[in-house]
Amino acid sequence: MTQLNRQLPGMSLWLVTCVREDRQIVVASAGEWAERAPAGRDFSWQASLCVRMVRGAPPVAPDLTCEPAYLPAVVGPLAHVRAYVGVPLLAGDEELFGTLCALAGSPQPASWHEAMPVVSVMGRMLSTVLAGEQAAHDRSVEAAHAYSLADRDALSGMKNRRGFEQAVWTEEGRNRRFGTRSSIVVVTLHPAARAAGAVQDDDVRRCAAVLTSVCEPGDVAGRVEGTEFVLLVAQTGLTGVRALQTRLRAALRTAGLSGSVGVATRQPYEDLAGTWERAERAVHIDERRRNLRTSTSRSQDRRSS
Repeated sequence: MTQLNRQLPGMSLWLVTCVREDRQIVVASAGEWAERAPAGRDFSWQASLCVRMVRGAPPVAPDLTCEPAYLPAVVGPLAHVRAYVGVPLLAGDEELFGTLCALAGSPQPASWHEAMPVVSVMGRMLSTVLAGEQAAHDRSVEAAHAYSLADRDALSGMKNRRGFEQAVWTEEGRNRRFGTRSSIVVVTLHPAARAAGAVQDDDVRRCAAVLTSVCEPGDVAGRVEGTEFVLLVAQTGLTGVRALQTRLRAALRTAGLSGSVGVATRQPYEDLAGTWERAERAVHIDERRRNLRTSTSRSQDRRSS
């Protein structure tokens, strides 16, 4: 980014971004506007200039007011942008990873079209690096699987604490490298009324099956304590993990299980270990609310009788 900013002056902001769900996440930035878009900052993908470029709008727009394809996006946070250049970045299997783009606060000369070969070459170089990193990640996942038995909880078949902590460490590296966001879900399993205050082995296995059923490829599930289960939900923000929380609660009820559920999404100012701690606090809050509802219900029953 710094090299492009020096080699092709005139643009106010150079960005490398990745696209996850409907968010465009900043991986790296340079230029006088860089403080407005630090690594980890995310924006709406559908409202971006880049989504229009990917869908066929001209990759160079020295004056956005003269490009009808871009005009609908020059509102709100982008109202001050007057020039744009961008190319898509492709990871493995030609899948869209994100974009290399630049913005300017004033119209640029038409000669900017002549700079497009430089930007395109840089985009291809970045795509090659990304594809290599994706392949390396896939190989590391395969290698890790060979050692996974040492990281498994014998009763549930899920990751044990050691295995889950390793998964968190690995995902944190991806978050930092690619600017992605992941979430943590913590579940505390409650003993059934028939169990005389203890969680039974069968309940642990059924809870593990429920958690595994809601996992998507790339997610990691673990049993880190006797009654504490954890999910690492990869590349998922708060909206997505809230929806998962609702599905998980329903699935637990359907399985005849009772538990408290807390969620948290990684923020730019923390690592995933901190996110895990916030999710644990959230599950304690959920547990207190559950106990309060139970106490209130019992009190009302006594008054009614």
